Amino acid sequence: MTPTPQRAHPAPFVGVGALAALLFCYLASLLFAPWWYVATLVVLWVVLVVLAFRWWTPRPRTVLALPLVGLAVWVGSLLLLARAG
Repeated sequence: MTPTPQRAHPAPFVGVGALAALLFCYLASLLFAPWWYVATLVVLWVVLVVLAFRWWTPRPRTVLALPLVGLAVWVGSLLLLARAG
């Protein structure tokens, strides 16, 4: 008797794809932000990707929130950077 395969939940795939798109936004910040700012964002992105892969199976829907958190941090910190400069 073979076990029936489980269907993969699409949420983590969408979340990781959105994180990949977010990396392009972070790297594009080099055009108008200091290098240390972009380096900090890339470190944050690596943390978000590690969380995404750790939460892939136990919390698949939570992976969808990670790109939103990254986007909010990016926009918020850009606004603070523009206001200070």
